[in-house]
Amino acid sequence: MYTEEPCYTIAAPETAHIQDSILIDMLEKNNKRKAMESILLRVLDGDGALCEKTLMPVIRFVFPEQTDKLLKKMCFLFFENCVLVNGKTGKPKEEIVLICNGLRNDLFHSNEYVRGAALRFLSRTKHFELVKPLSQCIFECLEHKQAYVRTLAAKTLAVLYGKHKDFFSSAPSTLADFLGRERNTQCLGDVLLFLVDTIPAAALAFAETARDTEQSTNHKLATVGCAASTSSHALDKTLKTLADSKTKTVSYSALSALLGKTKEPLVTRKCAKKLLELAAQETNNNTKLTLVRTLAKTQKTHPGLLLDTVTEILPEILAADREISSTVTEIVKAEATAASAGFAVDYLAKEAARWSEMAQARQILGLLSFLALNFPATATKAASTLFSCVCSRELTEEATKNLRKTLEANPETKNTILPKTEKAILEVSCPAVLRSLLQMLSLVAEDAANAVSTVSCATEKILRGKESTEEHAALLQTTTACVLSLSARLEPGETRNKAKAECLLVLAKICKLCSSEFKNRAVFNRAASAIRILGEDQEKSYAPRRSCREKEERGALGLPPTTPLETPLAFWGQKTEKRSPRTDFLRMAVRKKETSSGAVRLVNLSGHSETLFAEACVEVDGSEIELDILLVNQSDETLEDVFIELTLPENISEETSSAGKTIFPRSFLTVKHSLKLTQIKDIKIFPRASYGTSIEKIQEMQPIELPVTLFVHPHSEEQAIFREQWPELVWENSVPLFASSVDSPLDFAVGLAEKAGLCVVGSPHAGPSFLVFNAAARDCLGNPLLGNVSLSISHSSLSGTIRLRGTQQTTVKDIGKIISQAVEQKTAKGCSA
Repeated sequence: MYTEEPCYTIAAPETAHIQDSILIDMLEKNNKRKAMESILLRVLDGDGALCEKTLMPVIRFVFPEQTDKLLKKMCFLFFENCVLVNGKTGKPKEEIVLICNGLRNDLFHSNEYVRGAALRFLSRTKHFELVKPLSQCIFECLEHKQAYVRTLAAKTLAVLYGKHKDFFSSAPSTLADFLGRERNTQCLGDVLLFLVDTIPAAALAFAETARDTEQSTNHKLATVGCAASTSSHALDKTLKTLADSKTKTVSYSALSALLGKTKEPLVTRKCAKKLLELAAQETNNNTKLTLVRTLAKTQKTHPGLLLDTVTEILPEILAADREISSTVTEIVKAEATAASAGFAVDYLAKEAARWSEMAQARQILGLLSFLALNFPATATKAASTLFSCVCSRELTEEATKNLRKTLEANPETKNTILPKTEKAILEVSCPAVLRSLLQMLSLVAEDAANAVSTVSCATEKILRGKESTEEHAALLQTTTACVLSLSARLEPGETRNKAKAECLLVLAKICKLCSSEFKNRAVFNRAASAIRILGEDQEKSYAPRRSCREKEERGALGLPPTTPLETPLAFWGQKTEKRSPRTDFLRMAVRKKETSSGAVRLVNLSGHSETLFAEACVEVDGSEIELDILLVNQSDETLEDVFIELTLPENISEETSSAGKTIFPRSFLTVKHSLKLTQIKDIKIFPRASYGTSIEKIQEMQPIELPVTLFVHPHSEEQAIFREQWPELVWENSVPLFASSVDSPLDFAVGLAEKAGLCVVGSPHAGPSFLVFNAAARDCLGNPLLGNVSLSISHSSLSGTIRLRGTQQTTVKDIGKIISQAVEQKTAKGCSA
């Protein structure tokens, strides 16, 4: 339905209480606006007497005004609400003749806005006596040179035809002729839209003529605009015809109108295909972007209707315009199928050389990763294409990130990438690319020993360059991390010792380079920490050399042994007895909590004889680990540039970094580190402190050990859910169990399960010669951990297995170790008893 926007006239309320005689005097003088405001307010309130008194003064002094638009509007508003018929005789008043003369002058005025105001008044007036003598003037306004006047004249004629059909019987044919010769698109659209509601026959007749190929583009666009704006479906047939127009503008406008109105899937699909054809043919990027955006909007409102168009729209991903490329990428992601995904990956791999801009290339890399994750059949081809981009200096970082996602979701593709990675490491010289390749090698390598040899060759190439840029420093750090990762995966045997020695040699060369030429403390410290980790015997707990010396000295003097770190704090559940002013100062500085329980642990990192005393409060909350390290300066000197560096395992990432601190003599402060756990297993963190500006001093510290049970919590499951989850878990660890002299087999087995963080599911099945039950838990990442206990009982002896299943290999492996250690401890206690 067509609606004309309202036109407001503001009148001040304080002018409504002026006497009638004064109002008439004001109309004669130059204070006409204020007088008209007061008259209008009173007339609208129903003051008919004032209307009678002021009608002639308004006609004489206000109506001839042509320069003041507001005054002219108020004058027409006054005439609309004024009674122009004699109440006694029922005949028009004589003043109508004067009003008609004034209107005729306005309708022929040179200012188009004065003409427009008069035409609007005639379309709203209720008095036919005013319209009848001016009908010819309205027809003549249809020929005015200004489209504004012609539009208002056509609208006025249509309204008057609705009110007085007998008198304006020729209006439909006149308007049809007017539309046929009109060339202004805006005028055509407004008039046609108005006619749809006032004279539908005239609008339909014009719409029928718009199908003719000989009609002008303006006529067709006006018809499309009219059909799109009205809720009527009478013009839908015309829209379908115009959608196949040879003029692209008309075709696009008709297609957009149809998509906005139709609810039929078949019509929507045809319109989308037609839009796609127009987009493929269009050379102007702005127009093409508009077409693609319309397609994207259609896809969101009608998901699934564009499945057949993915292969056709795919070439537009390589468009030079960034917005066109990103919009098409989103359409392909939403509408891709298994068949179209394979075609898309092959096409993008073939056209990789045409990836013009960095932003466009990043979008395409993300699309390849998306297709590989959602359609595994395309993973191999997509991974190969992504790897080719890893070797590009500009795309290496983004390509590595997407390739990592692809390989983690499709492990079978690692065999394809591994030989390419090893070959590229030996050929590439760019530090950024080489860094990405080393990260990829640590991810895809199956034979860690061979991978270590490859890293060793790459390190030789890096060291020969002897360049001290930030890129090379980052490359050396990545090399150190890669060596650590590969050394942790070395299989036992002769090759393990050789590979481990090769790892130590690589790390030693990095330390030598950083200390002599690079002068890079961060890289040196990282490599030195890695050497410390590799050189440590993993089967023994770490203890500083000073503790061994202290133990030997105390034994030689005949003194009883104390804790390895003699401090006033608790160390592994023991306390020291030695007291001194120094220890009293430490007692004031350190935390009062002296035991470790639950998810909060207190760990001593150094002895009280050290210059820098350190103690860590470890708080575990789900997968997040908070380290609050207390540092106490026990010397009489100020320690500047104090750093705490953490050597972390692969399954932990650090979310915060600390800056250098200054600790004054006999003072203390705390340093906080926030860590994030990504994989559940036993954790060992190696901290080290460094301080000093001119001469740097390094202080090694005790490791922080966190068992896997801190991250596993009992979780009660139903038997039915247990049976559903059991076959879905891929990693299993069967722990053999043999124990003798067991008084209560059930309590013994349940205690083992609780020691590992498992909760018994349902009721155990126990008999004289057997014991069977299930147990369940969940780790802090929400992954299930299930256990099945199946034991045989014979003369107070237990034998059998505890089967553990989980989503991660390291979790079930470490939980199995805990169970084995618990069995050994209880068996040893039984034997000693």
